[in-house]
Parts: sequence; C-alpha cells; structure tokens
Amino acid sequence: MKTTLLIFLTITLALDVYAGSATWLLNAGDGNWNNASHWIPATIPNGPDDIATFDVSNTRVPSVFADTEVNSIVFNSGASAFTITVMPGSTLTVSGTGIIKNSGQTQNFITEVDDFLNGGDGGSISFTGAATAGAGSVFSVRGSEGNYAAQGGHIDFYNSSTAGSGSFINTGSAYAHGGVASFRDSSTAAAGTFTNYGGAATFGGNGKTEFLDNSSAGNAIITNKGATTLALGGFVDFFGTSTAGNAAITNEASSTAYTDGSWTTFWSSSSGGNATITCYGGATGSRGLVDFTDDSTAGNATIICHGEPADGEGGIAFFDQSSTGGTARIELFGKGTLSLTNREVPKLAVGSIEGDGFVNIERNGLMIGSNNLSTSFSGIIDDAGLGGSLTKIGNGTLTLGNANNYTGGTHVKRGSLVVNNTGGSGTGTGPLQVDSGKLGGKGIITGAVTVGSGGNKPAVLTPGDRGTGLLVIQNTLVFGSNGACHWQFDTRTFQATGVFAQGVTINNGATFSASGQGSVQLPLGMVFSVISNTAATPIAGTFANLPDDGTTTIGSNTFRANYEGGDGNDLTLTVVP
Repeated sequence: MKTTLLIFLTITLALDVYAGSATWLLNAGDGNWNNASHWIPATIPNGPDDIATFDVSNTRVPSVFADTEVNSIVFNSGASAFTITVMPGSTLTVSGTGIIKNSGQTQNFITEVDDFLNGGDGGSISFTGAATAGAGSVFSVRGSEGNYAAQGGHIDFYNSSTAGSGSFINTGSAYAHGGVASFRDSSTAAAGTFTNYGGAATFGGNGKTEFLDNSSAGNAIITNKGATTLALGGFVDFFGTSTAGNAAITNEASSTAYTDGSWTTFWSSSSGGNATITCYGGATGSRGLVDFTDDSTAGNATIICHGEPADGEGGIAFFDQSSTGGTARIELFGKGTLSLTNREVPKLAVGSIEGDGFVNIERNGLMIGSNNLSTSFSGIIDDAGLGGSLTKIGNGTLTLGNANNYTGGTHVKRGSLVVNNTGGSGTGTGPLQVDSGKLGGKGIITGAVTVGSGGNKPAVLTPGDRGTGLLVIQNTLVFGSNGACHWQFDTRTFQATGVFAQGVTINNGATFSASGQGSVQLPLGMVFSVISNTAATPIAGTFANLPDDGTTTIGSNTFRANYEGGDGNDLTLTVVP
C-alpha cells in the first residue's frame, strides 16, 4: 500500500512540474512548446486550466510536437508576431476561453504536414467547449504532401466553440487530401474568413470547409477557389442539420478549360439559411456551382449565378433528389443556370427567380413565388421537350420577358404573372390556367388560356400595362365562372389595352371590370377593341355584368358593349353619352 501511494504521489508531482500556466521566454531555444525550459515558470502549458501567454520574444516560431491542451492562448499587448506550428501527428486543443489577442500584431497558426517520404499527414488544432479562435489571427491549414491516402492538416470546432473573426486558409494538395476546417455539434464559423484552394497538381486534393451536426456558418465569408490544374476546386460541404446561416459564400470558376471550378454542396437535411451564395462562370467545364441534394433546403438564401463569355459556362445551381427551394431568391445572369435535371421529387418551389439566365426544368414542375417578391426574368426556361411546367405561387408578380420552351403548361395559383415577350411564347407551348390571381402583360402566348377554374377566389385577365398594350393569345381563351376580364384605358393618350384570342368562351358568372387613367372626356363614338376574336366563330357567352348592348361607366366616360363588334365577332366598347 505504501509503495502504491508513493508511486501515485511521484507521478502527480511530476505532472505538476510539467503542466501549468506559463509565459513564453524572451529566448526560447529551438522553439519546442513541449520543453518546460522554454517557459516561465518552467512548466509546459498542457492542461484544461492552463493558459499559454506570449509577450515579446526573439523565438517567434513555437512548435507543438505532442498532443497539447490549454484553456487559452493569450498574446499580451505589445507581443511579438508569432507563428505557432502544430507538427504532423500532433493536436493542439484549446478547450476554455480560446485565443485572446491583445497585441497589435497578426498572429499565425500553422498545421504542418510531413513530406511524401514520411507519409504526408498533418497536424491539427481543435477548439472545444465554448472556446473561440478570437480576432485577427491567421490559420494556415496545409494540404498533405503524402500519397493519395494521407490526410492534410485539420482545424476542428466542437461543442459551442466559435471561429471568432479569424482567417482560415485551407490549401490544396498535389497528391492527397487538402487542408480541412471542420465544424461539429453546435459550433459556428461566426465572423471568420475562410479560403479553400483547389488541388495543387493534377488530381490533387482540395482544401475544404465542412459543417456537420447542428453547426452554422454564422456570418462567415467563405471563398472557394477554382483549380489551376486538372484537379478539384475548393469546396464547402453542409451535412446533418447544419446551416449556412448568414454567410457569404463565393464559388469561383477556373480560368482553364476542364479544370474543376469550386462548389458548395448541401447534404442530408442541411439548410442554406439566409446566406448569399454566388457562383461564377468560367471556361468550359470549370464553373462554380452550388448543389442542394438529399433532403436539404435552400432556406431563405440568395443564390446568384453569373455568366461568362460565349465560349465558357455560367455558374450553376442544382436542386437534386428531394431537396427543396424554401423561399430562396435565385438570380441568374448571362449563362448562369438553375438545373432540376437530377430530381427524384418532380416538383420544386423557390422564392423567386430573376435575371436573364437559363432554367432547365426537364420533366419537373417549377413553382415560383414563395417569398412573395415581385421579380422579372428575361432568360429562357426550357425542359428539353420532357413536359416540364411552371406554376406561379405567392402574392408577388413574376414578369416573363422572353420566349420560353417548356411544354407542360403554366398555372397561376396566386399573385400575378405578366407575359411581356416579343417573339415565340412567353409561357412555352402548353396550356395556361389561372386558378386565382392575375394574368397580364403585352406579350405572346401560344397555348390555350383558361381564366378561372370555378374556385372561390377571382381569376383575372388584365392585358397590357398601365392603360396600353395588347396581349396576344394564339389559341383559345376561356373565362370560367370565377374568371374576370379587366380592361384599362388612358384618356390622355386615347389608348387602351386589349387581348387577341383565337376563339373566345365566356361562361356564366364571369365578370368584367375597367379602370381609366386621366379625367378627359373621350370623343363620342370612339371605339375600343377589348377582345379581338381572330377565329371565325362568334364569342360564346357574355360577361355577367356587361350584357350585349349594355353600358358601363368609368369616371366621366360611358361605354356601350358590342359582342359582334370589330369584324363581326369582337367585344368592343364605344363611347356614348
């Protein structure tokens, strides 16, 4: 018993001698952190309560050669600029307060890697508990120099730890894995700045930042660099229920054709949060991209895809498998693309779409408007002839300014759809049905149009724009029982809106309304064509509140209806006393 007690006391005393809070010496020999003679008092900071303090020193490159844990690392006011290197196979754990930088100098941390002959593995830095990486420090997480199986450097955040406002550089590898910054549990990237580089040589591994469990990208700024050789670009991964928070994430392209651009991928049930995710186009096969897959959601993110010159590709956003678009705002410019080509669930709702890029929906249904914003899209929506459809939802207005090529039809369930193309068909080749909400504009529609499907909410056709313009329907026009036609005119210009259709049916219960701009009395006998029926058949039916030869008064003007006007089968309104 006495012998056992003596051994216990001896070990305890030995640990006390070589573990405790200490300050790095002015002259600390070869810079080995794990040498007690380099600290005052002569003890190695290596325990959950220990504080490692750095002041003015001539030895500014401390190296951690063994697994080491501290509560915090403090750089005093006026401290020198240090570069603390965690050597391959070693881990520096910061488990308490974190890194406190009171100095005016930039403090650097490096996770070093072995050379190829020694395996190429890297060192690591771990933040646990509520520790923070602090402000103004730079962390260089190096890619492996070993063979394809070797790991690069790591910096890992656990529990509720935070990256503070540090800068993190994850470099690529020429042979194996790149440097990795990893967030787990409920940790956060906070206001950190992260740069992920592509592979350093052909087929080399890339630098990356990954979020797992319930972690968050916080307000971080994350830049993914494209590869400069035939290798992977830098990237960000979200897993579990992690979120991009309010981060700004940029996916750059590569300037060299068929070298990989950078990307951001959302897996599992992760979320885009309120992040802004920007994807740039570049040379062919080298664009930046974002991919939502599994059951992930774009949340309320803003997703921006930019285009590039004619011989390149634009940035691209994928929504694969059963991912959802939430209330995301999607902005597509030039060759910037939204792709629904790899979905398992055949519908996707997004907040809004705007710009002049490209949307590939294939056989899927794209629903636009869940964020209730009003946006304009003058790009192209295409389905490769596979029957894709478009549905307008939400209270906002979606304006389509170009011809579109989808074939599966268009629905307006809420809000307004404005069609302003000048050629082709703004709503593809399929039929268009307005269940509720409004259809308007001064463009061209080739599919059959039905306004009102018999529901309780009004469905309104309101052609033109602010008192002028014609909507051309190169097919039939049907007003259902809850359908309505709203006509606009301008007494100052003597102009009015109107609609052309190739055959018109007005079912019982459909109504007519009108509004005018200006207060000028129009000339008596002036005739306006409200519905120009280009078919040989007459208009079938009349509006419930506007019978044939009936009158309606709007402001200071009264109009008489004629369903046999124009060339004999148009609805015209004539100004009468």
